[in-house]
Amino acid sequence: MDSSRYYNPTEELLEPEALTALQRQKLSRLVSEIAGHTPFYTEKFAKVAFDPMKDPLSNVPFTTRKELEA
Repeated sequence: MDSSRYYNPTEELLEPEALTALQRQKLSRLVSEIAGHTPFYTEKFAKVAFDPMKDPLSNVPFTTRKELEA
């Protein structure tokens, strides 16, 4: 493939399994960062047992507008 068509060919041209692993790794870093530095999300993630490297994404607790406005 012509990699000049891609912003980040190293990531964008990964095989599906490798792409999923990379996405999970990035999600894990993001969850760790926000859960460790943001009181709102620290409390929110403490209420659920969510492992971003293993659990289905459907287990991610959604944040509603009402929660953010409270």
